[in-house]
Amino acid sequence: MERLNALIKRLTRPNPIIVKELRSRMRGARAFIILTATLVLMALISYALYRLVIITASWSYTPLSPQIGQSLFVALALLEMLMICLITPAITAGAISSEHENLTYEMLLTTPLKPTRILWGKLVSALSYIFLLILAAIPLASLVFIYGGVSLRDMIKALIVLFCTAIMIGTIGIFTSTWLKRTGRATVISYLIVLALMGAPTFIYGIVALIRQAEPPRWILVASPVSALFSAIAPSTSLGSSSLSMIGGLSMLMAGNIGFISTNSIPRPLYHYTLPLYGLVTLLLYMFASRLVRPARRWRLRGRELLIALLVIAIFLATIALAFGRTTDRYENISIFAAPTPPMGDMTKPMSAQAVAIPATQQALAVSDAEAISAYSAATQALSEQGFLPAQAPIYLSRLIYLDPAQPDLYAESTFKLSENITEGISSALEETAPADLIWLDDFFAYPPQGDSNSDEASGALILWGYLNPLKTGMLQLQASLYTGDQPQQDFTINFSNANGRWEVQNLTLNTPPSTYPGPQPLTSNQSLSDADLVDIYSFAILQAYTNDNPLAGNEIKQLYIVQNTALAAEPTDFSPEVQAGIIEWLAGLPFKITWVESADSVTLEGLGKDAIVTLGKIVPHDEQSFEVMIDLRYNEQNKTLLTYIFQNIPDGGWQIVEFGGNG
Repeated sequence: MERLNALIKRLTRPNPIIVKELRSRMRGARAFIILTATLVLMALISYALYRLVIITASWSYTPLSPQIGQSLFVALALLEMLMICLITPAITAGAISSEHENLTYEMLLTTPLKPTRILWGKLVSALSYIFLLILAAIPLASLVFIYGGVSLRDMIKALIVLFCTAIMIGTIGIFTSTWLKRTGRATVISYLIVLALMGAPTFIYGIVALIRQAEPPRWILVASPVSALFSAIAPSTSLGSSSLSMIGGLSMLMAGNIGFISTNSIPRPLYHYTLPLYGLVTLLLYMFASRLVRPARRWRLRGRELLIALLVIAIFLATIALAFGRTTDRYENISIFAAPTPPMGDMTKPMSAQAVAIPATQQALAVSDAEAISAYSAATQALSEQGFLPAQAPIYLSRLIYLDPAQPDLYAESTFKLSENITEGISSALEETAPADLIWLDDFFAYPPQGDSNSDEASGALILWGYLNPLKTGMLQLQASLYTGDQPQQDFTINFSNANGRWEVQNLTLNTPPSTYPGPQPLTSNQSLSDADLVDIYSFAILQAYTNDNPLAGNEIKQLYIVQNTALAAEPTDFSPEVQAGIIEWLAGLPFKITWVESADSVTLEGLGKDAIVTLGKIVPHDEQSFEVMIDLRYNEQNKTLLTYIFQNIPDGGWQIVEFGGNG
């Protein structure tokens, strides 16, 4: 017990070096001048960026408030990273070498302090001032929460990366100081190392990309602190189509995402690898510095010292392994193509006949050919059954998958070619249900086929597919374009739900319906909507607004409130208990709890990442063939979207969105 008390007392007593260094640094004016100048510079740049966003906001459909919040957050995070890289080497590189140059190091060694405690005191006192600079900027950075577009989680991740980078660079400075024993040399070498870490990985990454004409390996950027920071703040750099979307492009480049991430995997952010690397480098450099700081017998290791060093490294590696193991289900083991989705209402004609079952043994895979076959063949059959494909005419399918099938020549470099296994699987799946022969083309330029323009071949339809994009709701979304002879091009958005390991079309939306659109049936003035129709239309509108049609689409929340009457209407009416229960059941697959409330004023929203509220309007006739409904979705007062959806009835039952509009 006495030994334990002595150990605790020794570990908790203040280090005289830390006290002395902090007092000497903070007594002078230099520390406060640097602190003030840094904060003033950040404030001026933030204000200039604020004015720039306001000026350019008129060119964007993205709401102004999130643009301001995201732009300020990214700018402040980058400024703090640059501050760390510029100031930390200057403070730490002279920590030990200055004692040698002033001939005071031998005097320190005559004190009861061990060399390792001297080294620890120097490092902690230097890093304390860097931490003060980082923390002093938090009140300025907290302004981003007023404008929205940034979550607290993003802020915490950015701070973690900044602190870890400061510790690693500080350790580099201390190591060079103990190694070279000359402040000038140590400072130069420290800055060269930091400059190499910041620029070399990105330069090599770009060179490899040019040589290979493809996205290079992401591990090249692991050592870069800037790439680590961008990967941590990536969720807050999605500025949509704003004039500042160059920030998002820079983020993709620096975070190692200049290509398009395949839907068959969810890669870990770069900082998941950068922080362990920095931790290991910090431990090793500190251990070497602790030997170099000794006056004699530097490399003579006692058994106890070796055991402690190995134990520290083992604990560090075990912690990293545990952290990776606990997050495996979010990355390596996730199956975005097998996410369960409960029934969501009959928004289209049932697709059970054409969906291809996926073997149970493949459902655990992140990607399988069978799942691609299931989705693409189900979409083809949906287009046929809803009357978009001409009868008794060949169907041409392109083997190339396009980023934007509506403009295939614009993003030709981003195509992906389907394997023979997938194309043969789609042909086999549609062999009995397709209205005509399927013909595969290597490129969309091969349509229409060369030959007689009056032949049956020339009257066929060409389908161009986009990438299968996973939504946070567990659904898949697909963009497709249909070319039919001289008819206007038709573009579609198709959503799939997963049912027992197979993908089925949940809804099919015609984005640009031509005048010859065959689907909707004329409405009569006395036609009324049943409770089932109300459930389907309102639920579909909520799903579409949450997953796609707002600037924070898919932003994860834990609670969704829905006002229990049509409060957007001039004369609100309450939803019946049957409609309320039906909407909750229809939306049961979304990852949050749904609660009905009396009014929007009765709820206090906690903010992004916590909750949101939906207010609905009445469903009213739009024209002879469609209904319209308004929906207001808001996360807070700065992040809200008012949308109007136009629904048309599909033959054989169901509803689909044919047009929408709105503003933030």
